[in-house]
Amino acid sequence: MKYFKTKHEKNSAKLTALIAVILLLLLFVVGTTYMDPPEEYGVAVNFGNSSVGKGNVQPLKPVKSEPREIEEPPQPDVSKAEPEPAKSSEVKEEVLTQENAEEIAIKKQKQAEAKAKAIAEAKAKAEADKIAKEKREQEEKEKA
Repeated sequence: MKYFKTKHEKNSAKLTALIAVILLLLLFVVGTTYMDPPEEYGVAVNFGNSSVGKGNVQPLKPVKSEPREIEEPPQPDVSKAEPEPAKSSEVKEEVLTQENAEEIAIKKQKQAEAKAKAIAEAKAKAEADKIAKEKREQEEKEKA
């Protein structure tokens, strides 16, 4: 089974492979260079590892600090104070609605009339299309 049948196909395959190899080699040689991070300048400062953070000698192990006692102010007794009644700032709006049997019947009647009108228009359009089609067929018979 031959992949390349003509001399031109063989030459084009060789040229394609050569270009791909050259591009691959260029990527390795010229490709992006690694950017080393810049050196840090200045003096390293040791703030210590305790909350105080002072002293000349850095301890090797972390120093445990003593917990401080926090005095909480006395809370007033809630059971003695009576809560004030909440004032209602919301205004209740009354919604007036009216559902009469006559209004419902009128709506249904209007819907029925609209539906009947749509059906009548569809029938009229279908009849007009039918008549136009018959005329075209008749004219085609007369021409033939």
